[in-house]
Amino acid sequence: MAAEETGGCHTAIFYRDVHEFTDVALVLAEAGARAREAVLVVATSSSLQSLRPGLAGYGRAVTLAELTSVGTDPGRVFGIIRMFASDHRGRPVRCLQEVGWPGRHGEELAEAIRYDALVSRALAGSAARVLCGYQTQIDAEYLVSARLVHPAVLHDSAPLAGAPVGQLPAEALSRPPSSALNFNFRDDQAKVRRFAAEEARRAGLPTDRVMDLQIAAGELAANTFSHTSGLGTLTLWADQDEVVCQVSDSGHITDPLAGTFCPDPATLGSSRGLWLVHQVSDLVQVRTGPSGTTVRLHFRFP
Repeated sequence: MAAEETGGCHTAIFYRDVHEFTDVALVLAEAGARAREAVLVVATSSSLQSLRPGLAGYGRAVTLAELTSVGTDPGRVFGIIRMFASDHRGRPVRCLQEVGWPGRHGEELAEAIRYDALVSRALAGSAARVLCGYQTQIDAEYLVSARLVHPAVLHDSAPLAGAPVGQLPAEALSRPPSSALNFNFRDDQAKVRRFAAEEARRAGLPTDRVMDLQIAAGELAANTFSHTSGLGTLTLWADQDEVVCQVSDSGHITDPLAGTFCPDPATLGSSRGLWLVHQVSDLVQVRTGPSGTTVRLHFRFP
């Protein structure tokens, strides 16, 4: 693949295996280094392990972010790309992110595709190009969705027989199970944090993750206090894989990019709380509209 093939502000590539991903990433890095551009690669540990030997000599021209270290929450990964572009403002930037790979949780992948649809808006005004990688072994429905949100797709030869046509991942969240616990609140952030921590600990979440859940629940409760005049509801449940905590209230988040960029804490109306929620959660799902907002957080067992 020639370097020029990766042109365009937002492109997807469907690749067969880690070796093909490595080939694409090396082309991106080489082209960026020649053009004196900043290059970012966000990928799984196995992909970066394959990639590193070929990057010898590029030095600081290429920044690597390993998903096992930074986390795979799509909002957090999206924020890494936004921050990288901001840190190199005024300079051309190339980013390659690994989005879909076998074994990635379906809810995570669906949420990542939602963020993929916002790339052009998030990077408007910057000289950034983003290439999004999807391995062809993932479910065909996600490859169909990926095609819809990217202006161009490279190596578009994935088998999609029987896949739905022209559909994005479902917007609605699943209903909490009947065993879920509810806690209504209007004030007292400490009570919200305490309830979340006690129930998460009872469900078997490790201590360090209980602390993360406490932080996230407290930040969401603070948003309810600040931006609504009615009750908020914290709902919590667990299954064999994770503890799920969600907060619902009557507020409306009008910015679909909220929480994906670390704001100046002095900025009026800062969404720093939602940004922090993304940093400590394994997956954040935000559903909002004029009738209210639900933010669902996932904390996976080790």
